[in-house]
Amino acid sequence: MRNVIGLWILVLACSAPAWCVDEPSFTRADAATEVLACQQAHFAESDQVVEAMKSRRAADAFRVLGGALRELHNTPETAALYSARAFCIHELVPNSLGRQRTRGEYISKHPLDLVTAFRQLRIEYFYYDPAAQWFIRTDPVDLRELAEKHLDSRWGREAFLLMTQIGWSQGDCVEGTDQFREVIKRGEGFLKRYRRSEVSARVRLELANAYATWWNLSRADPNPGDGDLPPFSPEPYQLGAEAAKEKAIELYRQFLAAHVASSIHVSDRLQKLQEDPKGSKTYDYYCNEDE
Repeated sequence: MRNVIGLWILVLACSAPAWCVDEPSFTRADAATEVLACQQAHFAESDQVVEAMKSRRAADAFRVLGGALRELHNTPETAALYSARAFCIHELVPNSLGRQRTRGEYISKHPLDLVTAFRQLRIEYFYYDPAAQWFIRTDPVDLRELAEKHLDSRWGREAFLLMTQIGWSQGDCVEGTDQFREVIKRGEGFLKRYRRSEVSARVRLELANAYATWWNLSRADPNPGDGDLPPFSPEPYQLGAEAAKEKAIELYRQFLAAHVASSIHVSDRLQKLQEDPKGSKTYDYYCNEDE
């Protein structure tokens, strides 16, 4: 998945629990899913929108977004086309603006020109100096709302998957540290309702990762808060951790049974979960709020 690439990504090679935090505005699906959404959105300039989605160039996206946004705003939320149009636009809006490649060469259009252009559509970007890029501040589509209100459509379910993969976080740990609890609550409810949807297998995998996060946190080394690391204790996570481990194992096995050919990484996770009594030190759905 082409997701979790925003400003607040934290990569920390240490034994203490940490994970990247992001906002829905930065989250994106894979290329095939993006294109399919734009094809099924049936905008007036459908071919141009699809080509802009395929090119991944901000200038191309800008040229079609004005008309697409007007059509979305004129589409009732109860209409069949609404969720596809909303999802397509969410994917089409660049999450960052910087130097962009085309055919091996950098395009000449300066990012600041694009920032000004997108502002005309009420899509704001802000400059983040360490990354030397402009990142999206205002997204015309509320991905969380799409995920919560439109589960009866494929594109609401695709939005649900994206929200799951970022731990249902609005960014910067505002919901607290234990993202795995929200992923478990929402994921279990989703799979009871949609056992075999387009995204159910991937939601099942993320649910396994959430349960594994619970177990790994319960086995993590305590930290009093020395140096750059915030305090951490595994004790609050130990109640229910054994059951979480067994649930993760069950879900990984279910996923592997249906995805044998492309699941080496999942097999490694399952093996680590079964064999290492100390846990794997992988915390997919834990947010270190003091980072």
